[in-house]
Amino acid sequence: MASSLAIKAHFRKLRDPRRRHGREHLFLDILVIAICAVIGNADSWRAIALWGRTHETWLRRFLTLRNGIPCHDTFRRLFERLDPAALQTCLRQWLFALRGVLKVSHMAVDAKSNEITAMPQLLELLDLHGALVTIDAMGCQQAIAEGIVARGGDYVLTVKGNQEHLREDLEACVTTALEQGVEGHDYYTYEATERGHGRAETRCYVVIPEPRGIRDAGAWPKLQVAGVCYCERTLRGKTSLEARYFIGSKPARARYYGRALRHHWRIENNLHWQLDVSFGEDSNQTANRQGAANLALVRKLALTLLKHHPGKGSIRNKRQQAGWDTDFLEEVLRGSSKAENS
Repeated sequence: MASSLAIKAHFRKLRDPRRRHGREHLFLDILVIAICAVIGNADSWRAIALWGRTHETWLRRFLTLRNGIPCHDTFRRLFERLDPAALQTCLRQWLFALRGVLKVSHMAVDAKSNEITAMPQLLELLDLHGALVTIDAMGCQQAIAEGIVARGGDYVLTVKGNQEHLREDLEACVTTALEQGVEGHDYYTYEATERGHGRAETRCYVVIPEPRGIRDAGAWPKLQVAGVCYCERTLRGKTSLEARYFIGSKPARARYYGRALRHHWRIENNLHWQLDVSFGEDSNQTANRQGAANLALVRKLALTLLKHHPGKGSIRNKRQQAGWDTDFLEEVLRGSSKAENS
């Protein structure tokens, strides 16, 4: 299985955190078993070990397994000691290596502190000409905006408290525009309502071209618009209000930005929903924080690979099939299908 052997190549620089004395199982063997098992419907350390024992014959095709399959405590202890940032880098590099096969290489960053360093590395690999890049508030950084523009793209960045003065200036800019108008040009609005599953949500977008009163506006490359989304959500008889501010580099009206932002938020919501429903993340009982963070990274990798497998069926069904059918699992690991390989 030449393609799955490539998994191991992307983890060779990852440091084994265990003491040298008493290592009964190879570091890479443990990692690869865990990744394959999570794709194949295992959601706990015990389930990962059981999956490994069930598939030991198949695993021996490309792993050493000098002392058989590790017990669940071995998986737990290793992942509790692994550096999440280093593991994330290796997983991301593997996805980048598959980017010619996967139409989109998307890996959600689990640790917020790593997001700022991960994004510039991702941007360097992409041709963004003609693209609009949407990023949440953690990515609202001048260096990231510069990277997007340098690669030929445009940005829309959500602004929250991490950019205190910018948020404050946006609030004042929007308030002034709504109360007094904008000298020399109009501001734009767009409203959309969605209903379903007992919930009603109305979003009103306001976009102000060539915004004024933004401190350090020149530090944001090609800054063209300031905007806000007023969101009113009613669920089970309770209504909540929220204002989400943003900036953008593309001269466009509220409808354009509204659709782009709604698509971004829908992707984020779908990610969390899939991890909960298809991977049982909310009910996972992994107590150690670092172990839980590392297991969450593996789940997100598995979700990305399963979503981009061209076969039909839900993520949950694909996980079950990967657990039963190693040929299908190999397709997922390669980012391809049997039809494409024939």
